[in-house]
Amino acid sequence: MRNQFFSILKLLTLLWMAESNAWTIVGKVTDVYDGDSITVLEDKTGWTRLIRLSAIDAPELAQPFGQKSRDFLYTFAFGKKVTADCYRTIRQRIEICTVTMNEKDLGLNQLEAGMAWRFRLYVEGVHPKKRYPYELAEKKAKLEKAGLWAAENPVRPYKWREKFERWDWYWDWYYYQDW
Repeated sequence: MRNQFFSILKLLTLLWMAESNAWTIVGKVTDVYDGDSITVLEDKTGWTRLIRLSAIDAPELAQPFGQKSRDFLYTFAFGKKVTADCYRTIRQRIEICTVTMNEKDLGLNQLEAGMAWRFRLYVEGVHPKKRYPYELAEKKAKLEKAGLWAAENPVRPYKWREKFERWDWYWDWYYYQDW
């Protein structure tokens, strides 16, 4: 019985620690870099925060459909107040966050419109119960040939980067990734 108590106590401590590593940013979208990256001016501190939308990967700007994906996100979010639930920071202080605006998830909105793929690398911060709608949205967009799915064989951004970007830079970026 005593061992079971300590096991439960350890589990609760680990859950509390995992939750305490998350943080929230509330602010206004001041820039949209591409279909999965935004800049937010934080209300509380006045800092500019670079945010990558969790669980999605949008086409690169130079990639086919990249500009349309960016423009769609820009039209939807620019100048609006958002809440970003962040859980990770990667290179150059880019924060990985689930961003919502009036309770609408920006990443899910991109998937529903066919403006991005699901991206399993940055899905760990999304609650497991909320991951399923991402999968459904991507499947629905694919079936309806919405957005980038209208192309015969859309190329995922990481595959496109392998082919069209400088390998020496890409390898440095890949090697020093904060996985």
